Amino acid sequence: MLSGLAAVQPHPLPVEQVTVAGRDLPSGTRISHADVTTVALPPAAVPDGSYSPGDAPIGRLVAAPVRRGEPLTDAGIVGPGLAAELAAGEVLTSIEVPVATAWLVRPGDVVEVVAGNPRGADAADVVATSATVVATPRDADGPDDRAVVLALDGAAALHVAQAALGSPLALLVRGP
Repeated sequence: MLSGLAAVQPHPLPVEQVTVAGRDLPSGTRISHADVTTVALPPAAVPDGSYSPGDAPIGRLVAAPVRRGEPLTDAGIVGPGLAAELAAGEVLTSIEVPVATAWLVRPGDVVEVVAGNPRGADAADVVATSATVVATPRDADGPDDRAVVLALDGAAALHVAQAALGSPLALLVRGP
């Protein structure tokens, strides 16, 4: 009788081991071994660019928030390959913005960078346009300012860096 039961049992489906977030990971989190776990998924459910357990992106930064159980992929990790995706003449720079601004923007948003003007508290100058947000840390326990990583052309990045030396910066987000 037992041999008959074994004959009708279905064969196990193939699975792949994938590295997933072991907890919610805010944008800007430096991934540690404690932040990841492994799950078995059917091959059709494994996203492109997923990490196997042996190549988990330990020590790299999360570019956008990742929910617990979500597979980690190369598209959501800031690292050495990030600059390789830039257009010719573009560079990455980071600026400190108020926490409310860091929560307002998301990777992929196109923003203008504004700096206070020495002419007075009610004056401001646009120092860069069409900057693309690349990463926005979402660590609620951090300081009052947040670093937002932007991709923009080299001349605009220099202008932003110069402006940051003399005044606080802000971001303007325009709708589509």
